[in-house]
Order: sequence, then structure tokens, then C-alpha cells
Amino acid sequence: MSQYLIEESRLTSLTPKIHPFLLKYYQLFQQQHLRDFELVGLYILTYFFQIYPRTWKGSEFVLFEDLNLPRPSLKTLMPEQVFLKTSDGSVYDFFNRYRLKTIPLSAHRSLCLWAQGTYPVELVFHIPTAHEVLTYQTQNKRMVTLLFEKSELNSFVLEQRDPLSFVIHDLIHADHFFKDASVREGQLGFYRCMLQSFLNGFFHEDLKDPDFAKGFEYLISDMNSVSLHLMMSLKTILIHAFHRKYQIPLKEKLPLDIRFRFETYYSALLTQWGVCEQKKPAFQMLNETAFCRSQHGSMIADFFRQKIS
Repeated sequence: MSQYLIEESRLTSLTPKIHPFLLKYYQLFQQQHLRDFELVGLYILTYFFQIYPRTWKGSEFVLFEDLNLPRPSLKTLMPEQVFLKTSDGSVYDFFNRYRLKTIPLSAHRSLCLWAQGTYPVELVFHIPTAHEVLTYQTQNKRMVTLLFEKSELNSFVLEQRDPLSFVIHDLIHADHFFKDASVREGQLGFYRCMLQSFLNGFFHEDLKDPDFAKGFEYLISDMNSVSLHLMMSLKTILIHAFHRKYQIPLKEKLPLDIRFRFETYYSALLTQWGVCEQKKPAFQMLNETAFCRSQHGSMIADFFRQKIS
């Protein structure tokens, strides 16, 4: 999926057409006539049917068995969509059956498993900070953001994505976070270590570096991966921060004295996390030629999994 589905220049002409429908669904949600996942599904479909009125449909499938829950039909909620008039299906049924063109299957799966109560997703109506996302992840949750203000709908979110793509992006990351229990456990351990150090002010000076702050925020809020990859990425952005601090080109190795300062700093972080002396070498050899993924990588993964027990 590309970073955006709608050109930014098109948003100002699109918003007046869809805003009344979005507000209608939001009011139904406030009146408790819609559940959170249904509001998200209607938000997506409102945009999608407007930008792809005839070509929205991808493949057909059945992801899960029917929930058999009482719920409003999609044709009642979206009577303006003529092709839905013969359907008695719900929002859940739609996302469980029809693949929206260009949208990854993981977004469909995430919405359906949210509906089933399997994915603990929290719906919010503001753009969360990276720290907020990190905090939610340490609680075994992911956030999905819906925006309703015209000013928010008329431009890219965080200068990167249109509002529709922003929602889809959140759903995809929820699936990446929850779908594999063993991977999620490692992520939880890593994020809890990171939150601990963040709250203790360990990264306070580093975050004054805009490049470090950008990489750090991406790591803690937008990089759902195995704990080993997360740790490798963290060490990389920490080393790059030392390169910038001492004005050493990235393609060059750190001089021995600067390397010693980095190792002291990095060791202090590991100590704060409670990494024992036996496991420290595995963390210290990360991104080095001596690193053995099967041996050292397993030790690192085990460490983070144990942090949630």
C-alpha cells in the first residue's frame, strides 16, 4: 500500500461531499447506536465509495465465520449507495467478505478481529503523540485514529497521509502487533523497557537532536516488528546520534575514545533495563560481524519476553 490513497490537492473538494455523512455516523456512535469498529468501517467506506465509486471492489473471500450478533445493516446506514440496497449484511459482514481495492488484507483482518474482541484496539479522535502510542503498546493495546474536523480532513495528517490512509495504516499496524503472540510478547517487553527509560529521562539529551527524535519516535510508535529487529534499530539510531554529536561521517567508524563513550552509555541503558552480565555481550555485539543470530539473537528475544512475565 502506498503512503497515501488520495492526493492532498483533492482533499478540499472531497471533504464537503463526505463530511455530512461522517458527522451522521459520529452522532450515531455518540448515541451508542454504533460500536467503535462500525464507526471505523463506515468512515473507510464513505471515503472509498466516493473516490472509487465503481472500482472499489477487489476479491471476495470469507475471513471468519459469521458472528451472529444483532447489528444494523449496511444498506440502512448507507442508503445513498444503490448497490447496497439488496444486501442485508453489516459493516462486519462487508469487511469479512469484500476486499477493498488496494487495501491490504491485514486491515480487513484487524477490523474483523477488533469486532470479535480478539484485538484490543482503542478508538481515539485526535492525533496521538509517539509517547501515547508507546504507552498504549506497553498495555497490550493499539490505537486507531478518526478525524472529523474539516480542517483536519482538508490536509495530510502529519504531512504524510490523507485521513483515509491514516486509518488504514493504524489497522495494519494493529494486525502486525497482535497477529503473532510470540512476536507480540517480545514487542511488549521492548516497549516496556523503552517507556521505563523514557520516563526516567535517559534519552532526554538525545531527543534534543531532531534526527534522533525522528528515528526514536518512529521506533516507539510505528515500527511493529520482532524485538531483535527493534533492538537493532535502536542501537543504530543511538550510534548515529554519536556520529552527529561528534561530527563524524556515518560511513566512518567511531574513533576508539568516542566508541568507548558510546559503549559506556549503551551499557548504562542495558543496566537500567536489568540485563544481566551474562546477556550483555549479546546486546553489545548487535550489528557487529561477531553477532550470531541463532545464539545472541535468541538471548535477546528471551530477555524481552521475560520482561512481561
